[in-house]
Amino acid sequence: MNNTKSVKQVKSAIRTMSLFQVFAEHQRPLTLGELAHYMQAPKSSCYELIHTLAGLGYITLIDGGKSYYPSRRLSEMVDQINLFNPIKERVQFCLKKLRDETGETVFVGRIQGLQAVYSEVFEGTHSIRYTANSGDVKPLHASALGRALLANIPENEQSKLLSEIKLTRFTDQTITRKKQLKEQLDQEKYAGVSITFGDSSGDIAGIAAPLLLNAHMLAVGIAGPNSRVEANVDRYRKNILRTIGQILNY
Repeated sequence: MNNTKSVKQVKSAIRTMSLFQVFAEHQRPLTLGELAHYMQAPKSSCYELIHTLAGLGYITLIDGGKSYYPSRRLSEMVDQINLFNPIKERVQFCLKKLRDETGETVFVGRIQGLQAVYSEVFEGTHSIRYTANSGDVKPLHASALGRALLANIPENEQSKLLSEIKLTRFTDQTITRKKQLKEQLDQEKYAGVSITFGDSSGDIAGIAAPLLLNAHMLAVGIAGPNSRVEANVDRYRKNILRTIGQILNY
């Protein structure tokens, strides 16, 4: 027997979240008529909802109430909630563990425009190590992070990026032909990891693998001196893949 009970949906909660979603999509002050149109709701219901939220300090009335926009109070509340983000905590815990296991600098990153960017970096424990900071950008075609991301995004997004990025040569190892890059990306997607040895910096190697988390394509990896990464490439690869599994099953 199935004892699962369906939960009754609260219409006012649905309408409130729909309101904020409309603001997020349009990113500008909206009139009552526009809100009613986008929310597909009666003007009277939207009016009551907006002025209730305004009374609580979450909506700002602009031009004497001709249009509306979420207030700073809402943003500040979201920031307070995000001070403890269980997903972020989980990722950080697993990445620090990977750093401790390998001694190498560990990172997680994403695509930003035509580059890859480090979202989090945990510096290695070796005296000679790769150094980077959160917010640093890397080339999509010449870094393990960039290629792990590029290889695993949807085909249409990949094609668009490949048509737009410039394949700058950094070293003799840099791939500078798009046909060759596409072949390399296909191989790395099949292998599950992307590995670079001196592609963007002559003495730095990287290993990265994709992490699809909450519908966001990220990549997790390590970077360090060529010689040390080459000597441990199989172990590092396994450590990264195990870490990703731990994040997804935490």
